[in-house]
Amino acid sequence: MKQRRAMPQAEEAAVGPVVNILIVDDDPAKLIALRAVLDPLGANVVEARSGPDALRHLLKEDFAVILLDVRGSGRLLS
Repeated sequence: MKQRRAMPQAEEAAVGPVVNILIVDDDPAKLIALRAVLDPLGANVVEARSGPDALRHLLKEDFAVILLDVRGSGRLLS
């Protein structure tokens, strides 16, 4: 019978290049929930609460992944 291996711990998951992820959402609860999932994976998570805030971050650094609030007011990046 094969044994299943448990999920890797944060130390194991953080091996390899650090991935920059930008989260854009005006709901603090969603930011907390997403960070709780991504931090243990070793990601460098940056939060933005508005479109202009997100654009400021984008001008300063590169991101491999950008998570946008698509149900927002529609004005986040306008």
